[in-house]
Amino acid sequence: MKRIVIVGGGISGLTVAYRLHELSCEKEIPIDMTLLEGRSRLGGVIETQSKDGFLLEYGPDALMTDRPWSINLCKRLGIESELIGMQKEADHSYIVCKGKMCRIPTGFYLLAPSNIKALVQSHFLSSAGKLRLAAELFIPKRKSKDDESVGSFIRRRFGREVLERLGEPLLAGIYTAHPDQLSMQAVLPHFREMESKYGSVTRGLWALREKHGMKDCTEENSRKMFVTFKDGMRRLIHALIENMPDVSFATSTPVEKIAFDHMRILEVTIQGGAVIEADAVCLALPAMRSSEIVNSFSPRLAEKLADIKYESVVTVNVAYDELAFPKRLDGAGFVIPSVENRRLVGSIFSSIKFDGRAPKGAVLIRTFLGNAIQRNNVDLDDQEMRQLVTEELRDILGVTREPLFIDIQRYEMSIPQYGLNYQKLLKAIESERAECPGLFLTGNAFAGVGLTSCIHQAELIAEKMFLQFCETTENHVQTVGQV
Repeated sequence: MKRIVIVGGGISGLTVAYRLHELSCEKEIPIDMTLLEGRSRLGGVIETQSKDGFLLEYGPDALMTDRPWSINLCKRLGIESELIGMQKEADHSYIVCKGKMCRIPTGFYLLAPSNIKALVQSHFLSSAGKLRLAAELFIPKRKSKDDESVGSFIRRRFGREVLERLGEPLLAGIYTAHPDQLSMQAVLPHFREMESKYGSVTRGLWALREKHGMKDCTEENSRKMFVTFKDGMRRLIHALIENMPDVSFATSTPVEKIAFDHMRILEVTIQGGAVIEADAVCLALPAMRSSEIVNSFSPRLAEKLADIKYESVVTVNVAYDELAFPKRLDGAGFVIPSVENRRLVGSIFSSIKFDGRAPKGAVLIRTFLGNAIQRNNVDLDDQEMRQLVTEELRDILGVTREPLFIDIQRYEMSIPQYGLNYQKLLKAIESERAECPGLFLTGNAFAGVGLTSCIHQAELIAEKMFLQFCETTENHVQTVGQV
């Protein structure tokens, strides 16, 4: 029986374990599998807590449906029926512009309008900004194949105002980075391909819409892009654990290092000195943590992993009486461009976005601080942070009462920075990893920061592990896309 150790109990590590469990059952090939987690609980950044009738999400609050992998996982776990969509009132979002909430018109696909109406209704842009955005149709395409920063791409194709008012706040909310420090190849490769193929991103969007018979982005369609669980995202973690009875889980068990013994068997040393032998090990950890663990037997891999930089983020759940607002809140939330000189990255109206997040007569808002532009805010103590958030929401939303409570959760060095030439760095990491037989890497540093990307990458890694270490050469593993 092959012995496999997975280090890291977040969504990536748990998905690797579950896919290996599925393959083991399908092929009737038993695996001795152990998952080690350094913290006292499983789930990583996915954490849901109930408090005074509110349902708080500290990490991701939803799954995206534009790609199939996360929904397919829910189907296989038997929890698809527990998914709920966004409420009708959350069919739009806002951008703060000159201190006011400006609605993002229906029809925008991240940076580009899919129709003229969306462009005309872009009240967060000046007349000159709208004209420059419309001129994207006529901007010559870039000939160089080299990587380009996202900021350079947006500025070149759509203009400075679109970058400052739309691109920067939207991307900062996902990657906690300024667009000038993000890789186009790693972050928006489809926009790059549209420019190359059609000469214009706008033309590319029109062509895709026509090819697939797609209508313009509608408010109803935008709501369908995000789903969550009635009981919060913790349900996904619980379901994964419940469906793997043959996996040994060990929390509060940090790993210190891994090494090869004289028989080329991997040895995993945990805190306290105990050693676990394994035929294969998957590190589902932040790259910097994996770097520390592999340094003793592969300094070159450790060095490459350490080149991946991270930023911190703080999630603040704020509860209010609904009478604290001058008018009823609507929309999924808002983002704030850095040119507004405010101290929040943005906020999600949690109780508007999804049902069951606040008791009747109350409102729950989840707000975010900290990114590459506003690092200092992460270092504030809890009291300073409470004051900052209260003042900012009072100023932006016109709140007239004090919060019912404020709940702060910090995620230090949790978001990898997909910098310029990031794909080259990943190729270099994979080249070094290939020299370490039995070692595998996964996580949000390798295939996208979103849950869906992490799930897909983890499943592919699990299939690769099974093929190499569990199956005989004459057998064939059916990929998850075929299940």
